[in-house]
Amino acid sequence: MDIGSKIKRLRLQKGLMQKELAEGLGVRPHYINRWENDVRPSAKYLAKLAEALDVDISELYSDSESTDISEKVFEGKEDNLTQILTRCVEQALANDPRLRLMDAKLEELVKRIKDLGKD
Repeated sequence: MDIGSKIKRLRLQKGLMQKELAEGLGVRPHYINRWENDVRPSAKYLAKLAEALDVDISELYSDSESTDISEKVFEGKEDNLTQILTRCVEQALANDPRLRLMDAKLEELVKRIKDLGKD
């Protein structure tokens, strides 16, 4: 999701019209329209925008859509991921004898990942 779409989504979630948000920022409404249509706000206004929309400035830049998609993709698939990781590790170990030295550490890491999933 691009920054303009995020600004619009957050503005609508707060129930603000473009004019209201503009007044709160001390800019003309056409600025809000431009920002929502992919003209990036200048650094001068980013902090003000984040404050007016009650979000951290990083949320304007974060890729929340990809986070949502990854959560859906991996939801309930921990066992499949463990199997895939295990196969990858086994293949790497078979192909490179130097990696066999890391086998115990990798097993420990997989165990920790499984334990985190149980919480």
